[in-house]
Amino acid sequence: MASPSVGLTSGRVGVLRSLTAGTAFFGAAGVWTLVAAAASGSRPWPILAVLVAAAATLVVTSLMTSLHRSAVPVALLIVAGALAIRPDIVERKPTSGPFGYVNATGAFYMLAAIAALMLAATSSRQRLRLAARVIAVACAVVPFAVGSMASAWLVIAMPLIAVMLSKALPQRAVVAILAGIAACGLAATMILGGAVGHSPSSGTLGKLADTELSARRLALWHDALTLIATHPVTGVGPGRFAVESPTARSDSDTRWAHNGFLQFGAETGIPGLVLLLSIFAWGFATLARSAPGTVSTLAAAGVAALAIVASVDYVMSFPAIPLAASALVGTAIGGTAARQRLKDEIQ
Repeated sequence: MASPSVGLTSGRVGVLRSLTAGTAFFGAAGVWTLVAAAASGSRPWPILAVLVAAAATLVVTSLMTSLHRSAVPVALLIVAGALAIRPDIVERKPTSGPFGYVNATGAFYMLAAIAALMLAATSSRQRLRLAARVIAVACAVVPFAVGSMASAWLVIAMPLIAVMLSKALPQRAVVAILAGIAACGLAATMILGGAVGHSPSSGTLGKLADTELSARRLALWHDALTLIATHPVTGVGPGRFAVESPTARSDSDTRWAHNGFLQFGAETGIPGLVLLLSIFAWGFATLARSAPGTVSTLAAAGVAALAIVASVDYVMSFPAIPLAASALVGTAIGGTAARQRLKDEIQ
């Protein structure tokens, strides 16, 4: 039988190996943000701070989970509970809620609901599992209550798809399907933004998009794609979409592209867009290789749900949301290390 110290060392090595590529992608995205900012004379610090914080969250939460598998979901739910104290938590006003934007509130509680499901999956106590499920339902109700319908339906659909598929398919296949769904969501916004542009009412596709997504959002996507095409290397500079987009300049409420991927591409060029996509791709690849179980598939569902919401809104501009997603991935990575340590101790 191996000693506990050997098991602990093995677990830590596994965590470090899993995190190396992820932190490298975050670091590369940060470096390129600095390059894009230097080329345009803009300020990189808000974006850079989120990238650094997300990488740090990934590392810290994975180490926390390797020591106690329920620590991170509990911490996320404590934060969600503290934010829920606000009296405007379920108001439908666009600028209400703890983040000053209802869709950001919906996206955060979508991820919090998944964290609660993780807690239910990892707890060995029946009462705690039941309480976690009740909390998951409460968190899932928030997006419906505030009218954030994309997050509302995704918080039901993505975990359900993940759990149901995991009963019939290996984990790698489940994660690949979730990643494919997320990729299709982003691809659809790019196609709509490119094809419809500033004439959203032309044709059947345009009329449907105009009805469901609003002409203004389509125009912003079109502007972002145009900026990527005209500034492909370093973009227009971090934070400069609001002054370079004709649609954004015409209305102060549209300073964001309502698509986190396209906005990052417009502001940091094609290399920046590729690096952001690589971070998500790394997340899916890591979860596909992590220890089989509900936690890993739920984490993949959370990443996929965030990717889809971020393809139609600017929720990644609120630091709490990408940090929460990083925490979910970190939980799965740390869970893999904890299982390896337990296996080493038994052998």
